[in-house]
Amino acid sequence: IERVNLFSKSSVTVNIPSTSRLTAVHSLDYNSGLDNIGSRTFRSGDQNSYWTQLPGTATEATLVKSIWPNTYIISRKITKSDIYRELQEADIFHIATHAGYNSNSALLNQSAFLVLDSANHFVKTGILSDYFSSFFDIGDVLALDSIYSKLIVLSACNTGRGGGNSVLSSISFPKILCLKGAQYVIASYWEVNDSTVSLIFSEFYKRLKENGGDVPAAFSSTQLTLLENGVNFETVHSFNLISL
Repeated sequence: IERVNLFSKSSVTVNIPSTSRLTAVHSLDYNSGLDNIGSRTFRSGDQNSYWTQLPGTATEATLVKSIWPNTYIISRKITKSDIYRELQEADIFHIATHAGYNSNSALLNQSAFLVLDSANHFVKTGILSDYFSSFFDIGDVLALDSIYSKLIVLSACNTGRGGGNSVLSSISFPKILCLKGAQYVIASYWEVNDSTVSLIFSEFYKRLKENGGDVPAAFSSTQLTLLENGVNFETVHSFNLISL
């Protein structure tokens, strides 16, 4: 578990009972509205490649909903306004999608981002307006006055990174979310396998439900259980728990 002390914030333990509202986002359609985009697949750092669909995220959301009764599902399409709303209404905001990290970016705002539906419009056109409607980046988080959600799960690759080569290179997506009010953020620091993420989060939500909503305890016991069950180390430690 990584604990970030970059900003001063009272360390109050916040439990999330199983009656709390969880919003799960999955199966975003990155090709929405595009015809004949070809068969190229996205490769990290290659802006000329397309974002591929993530069928495993549907399984992930289905498992989460089966464990956590009060789950609101959003699939295929989501806007920035939708994200803003859910960050103010959901106790847990869980989004399964692609994410990007640009280590060469001189702009903090665009150094890390979540990929929304229709993102391949920007890949195809390169038009700035398509970028702003297709990605949710650090700048969008900074624009928020505050966040109500107690736990934010960024189920995507490299979501723990950010800052690029700006003077604020130590500032990541999760740290900004915590600064704005989130108590905990679960994020990854490398590539994660779409087909195995469900294993991690189904176990995590079971633990969270059983222990009365203690997030650090649920996260720690999830990792221990998976290791004891023979899951490889790299998979078990794909995600970290971040808080201020």
